[in-house]
Amino acid sequence: MTPEQVGGIASTEVCDISCVMCHFNGPLALRKSATITPEEALAFMRSIPKCLLWFAANGEFLMDPNALVHLRNAVALGHQPAILTNGQSFTPELIDELLRIGVRWIRFSVDAYDAETYRKIRRGGELSKIVDACRYLRTRRRDYPRLRVEVNNVLFHKTFPDQQRFIAFWTGLVDAVNFNAEYYGTFHFRNTFFDPGERVDCHLQIYLLPR
Repeated sequence: MTPEQVGGIASTEVCDISCVMCHFNGPLALRKSATITPEEALAFMRSIPKCLLWFAANGEFLMDPNALVHLRNAVALGHQPAILTNGQSFTPELIDELLRIGVRWIRFSVDAYDAETYRKIRRGGELSKIVDACRYLRTRRRDYPRLRVEVNNVLFHKTFPDQQRFIAFWTGLVDAVNFNAEYYGTFHFRNTFFDPGERVDCHLQIYLLPR
């Protein structure tokens, strides 16, 4: 049974790429560099129930020099760590270490199914690095049968009609293909799937953020 998700830790604002829609490290964003200390993360993890705990970032989680320390501490405290990442630093060696630590759920933020579109959206990144990581992760499934790999895709005006192409490209590489509406101005969305009308009973989650 998957533990209840309480929230997560966005441990660093540092990122190795610049995505066109990113509020934190996009081409027009004022880049910041705050990073949570292991002591701050540990105090937070001790204060919440054992849960599925997402490690993400306002930047890229694996740019945090203490990323692996945070994951080991989470496992030691009984949490189930999961990672949201752009995947640019994933190598077989890093993947093996993440699996040894206890990570069983990885989501790659991708937003494209072809290399050129990916470069335009996620500036400084290469789609091939994520594809290679997904292929390697598939080879580790025998040793880690509970491993789950997903891709997240923000849909833009030009890519919104291509959802079936996204699914076709990633089928066989990942366990799920997720689509998200683009959000801007913090609370506004475009390229939505439907009009949700009045929103009630929002599901709130706690995330620890750098100061």
